[in-house]
Amino acid sequence: MPHVVLKFGGTSIAGPEQWRVVGDVVAQRLGEGLRPVVVHSALPGVTDLLSSLLDGGDTERDEGLATLSRRVWALASELDVREEVEADVGRELEQLRAALDGLPRGAPGRRDLGPEAWRRQAGSWRPASGW
Repeated sequence: MPHVVLKFGGTSIAGPEQWRVVGDVVAQRLGEGLRPVVVHSALPGVTDLLSSLLDGGDTERDEGLATLSRRVWALASELDVREEVEADVGRELEQLRAALDGLPRGAPGRRDLGPEAWRRQAGSWRPASGW
């Protein structure tokens, strides 16, 4: 069975209805005899929010992490998967907080770090699914 890469991001994964569309597209590709590999990037605004976490002081980081947490938990609840993902997502949010606490504020070029440099800078934080 041949593979097909399907990439979604931003507004195409913003809410439950969009995720239903993603599911429909995956089902359609499976029906065509293809083996989908689904890749998704950040929800709308999350990349900018994460970038702002790198530059903010303690208060801005706390507020930004709270905003990120609310968005993640709201979407998980809307998709009715909160219970299934609660432990993993909670752990990843805490690891992100710890990694941010270990980074200096306003260091030039941090937004341009690739995965290897980020690993060196951020230490132990890594998504549960790996890199």
